[in-house]
Amino acid sequence: MVIPIIVFLCYVWETLMNLCMLIKKLGPSCADVNRISAFCAYVKQCGFIDLGYNGPEYTWTNKRFSYVPTYERLDCCLGNADWCLAFPSTTIYHLPMMYSDHAPILAVLNSQCPRTNKPFRFENWWLMEQEYHEITKQSWQRSSAHLRKWRRKKPKNNDLLAQIESQILDQQSLHPSLQNHTLQQQLHDKHHNLMAK
Repeated sequence: MVIPIIVFLCYVWETLMNLCMLIKKLGPSCADVNRISAFCAYVKQCGFIDLGYNGPEYTWTNKRFSYVPTYERLDCCLGNADWCLAFPSTTIYHLPMMYSDHAPILAVLNSQCPRTNKPFRFENWWLMEQEYHEITKQSWQRSSAHLRKWRRKKPKNNDLLAQIESQILDQQSLHPSLQNHTLQQQLHDKHHNLMAK
């Protein structure tokens, strides 16, 4: 019968996630060592291997920075031996927590792929730049070379966003007691304003 199997699978998944949540925890209440041991035994029994990660240690916070915040590594990427053979250069990244209390996780299966040149893409935020209209007018009168020259001098919005995200990631990679939450909030605000352009 299908229903009991689904209920069982949901129970197994819920149990696995509850155990997984306790692997890494920093906060007012301690992690349950017995549950962590049970989780590790279950992972080993299934033949799973933790694929590791790059970036901050914790993937969730309750964001109660004025009180005693809680940090946990709720998420991890597991693979079996077949996975590791099929995708030997898999790299896992914990990305910065931007607009959520969870950090997104990115699995790059082939981290050695060559990068290709990106095609030209018009950036809508250029329309809000004061000199854009004048440069555009001059460029149409002369040639598109002036527009390309201006574009190369302006930092790309994506580059600015990536720089801010990198600064946030640097902060979140520090031990929680060393993190500057005011600076993180300022960086989040700056990121939000750039996204609105």
